[in-house]
Amino acid sequence: MDDLLKGLRFALHRTPLSEAGEFEVVEATLRAKVPEYFSSRTDL
Repeated sequence: MDDLLKGLRFALHRTPLSEAGEFEVVEATLRAKVPEYFSSRTDL
């Protein structure tokens, strides 16, 4: 899971702001599906 999130964050930094909203959708989906993971992390 860490590698997936790191990859997504890397992609976000290399994505034009006009497309960054897609990352937020993916992140929100991950937070909804894996809430116990995110509740224990504060650096994301």
